[in-house]
Amino acid sequence: MPVRLLTRIVLACAFQASMVWRRAFGGDHLSAMAWPTIDLANIEFIFAHEGLFQLFLDGKFPDSLRRPISVRGLGARLGHDVETVRRSSKRLIERGLCERPAAGMIVRSSSYGIDYIETASQQTESLLRSMYGELERWSVDFPALLPLVLNPCPWDQEQENVQIGRRLRVLLLLDSIVRYATANMLIFERNLGAADAFLCIFNENNRPLLEDDDLALKYALLDPPVPDALRRPASIRSIARAANYPAETTRRYVSRLVEIGLVERRGEGLVIPTEVTLAPAFLKISGDLPALLLVMTEQIHRIVTVRPAKSPC
Repeated sequence: MPVRLLTRIVLACAFQASMVWRRAFGGDHLSAMAWPTIDLANIEFIFAHEGLFQLFLDGKFPDSLRRPISVRGLGARLGHDVETVRRSSKRLIERGLCERPAAGMIVRSSSYGIDYIETASQQTESLLRSMYGELERWSVDFPALLPLVLNPCPWDQEQENVQIGRRLRVLLLLDSIVRYATANMLIFERNLGAADAFLCIFNENNRPLLEDDDLALKYALLDPPVPDALRRPASIRSIARAANYPAETTRRYVSRLVEIGLVERRGEGLVIPTEVTLAPAFLKISGDLPALLLVMTEQIHRIVTVRPAKSPC
């Protein structure tokens, strides 16, 4: 398993998808994480029920079937306290994306018709396919599943011209990002902005290793380590542009990353040193990715290979 190569490809996709949804929610990080988490919690039971699953491959689950999630349950999934999550939930309700029946929170099925949600879903679908395309190019992991994941069969084209399970595929990617981010937030002191800045620096540092095939293959595994001299330093300006933060906000996040030893200043730029990427906490991040990606890929594979009886491909 080319662990380091897989990590670079997947984290680049995860960062871009996170930015897409943060922009869709006007920069509100927590709401961008809470909305897909509520949505998936509402419909998890359907994934385990084959009959219901086949009926709703387009991802349009009626509100009457959704099972609410409590604010406390949502906080546990996101790794935040109840009051913080309650405020985020209130913002989602005010936007018309959620409602709060007596039993908890549900995502309104009508929210998928909102322009910025639809646009973000389309952009995420494109990122997802690009990520799997890169994995296929490098023959990374479970190649037998990739062709079907990359080339899903059109469903119900006469009515909507959408592909099978696009909403579900997008939701699965967002759920994977949320679970992955929540599991690793302690490294960044639960500071989502600092985590974004770190990923920007990580992506910029590793750009030479993705642009040069020989280097990518040479440093695809954890051994040998990548020399610091090969890492492309990231500037405050490039981080601010990629994360869509004001320069001063970016400087605060970067300063905190430097203070806690995750990033070093190198001349005019910022570098994540080799010893940080080889520390146990970050080896765990790399080690967690293959299993998370495999689960998501198997779920997507299931979506694109199960056909509704009334609309076979």
